[in-house]
Amino acid sequence: MDQLEFQEPMDTTKHPKDRIVDHLVQIEKHVECLRKETFILEGLKNTLMATLDSLKCSDLLGKLEEQELEDVLQYVDRVANKCLTIDVSVRTTRNLQEEDALHRVNNLIDDVVVSFRDNWAYGKLTCESYLSACCEIVGVAPNETFKQLLTQCSEDDQNIIANRISGLLNYMNGINKLTVTELN
Repeated sequence: MDQLEFQEPMDTTKHPKDRIVDHLVQIEKHVECLRKETFILEGLKNTLMATLDSLKCSDLLGKLEEQELEDVLQYVDRVANKCLTIDVSVRTTRNLQEEDALHRVNNLIDDVVVSFRDNWAYGKLTCESYLSACCEIVGVAPNETFKQLLTQCSEDDQNIIANRISGLLNYMNGINKLTVTELN
């Protein structure tokens, strides 16, 4: 990566501290941009992994002969393993209240995943109400408990949680489509 070059401000009448602070403001803007881009990359990686999981559940696999199926699954595993070699993360600094809220939100989401196995419709409705708590969805009432906990999370975590729930809902809808297709 190229080193960022900062020009000395033309305004030499400014106090040296003010000029340094001006540089720091510019650097901070670049850091925030980098954080946003990293979140996007992290989401892309998660989407790719979810897509690979969906491929493993595809009804098309049932139409393959044994050797073809083995070849395809090995290919999927190879791509998944390659994707797992990519380590993309942004650390979020949290206070104790934010840590506790994040832990409780994650427990609620985990409960949805578990309930989804037993009752798909309930899991989907709960997931939709959680997503509506993150970003209003017309016609879907937000889960108020979830919304209250979400507001106690850091801004970074709120975005990650919204993306996680959206991905979970997409996964649930994808699994439902596969199940309906298999029944037909």
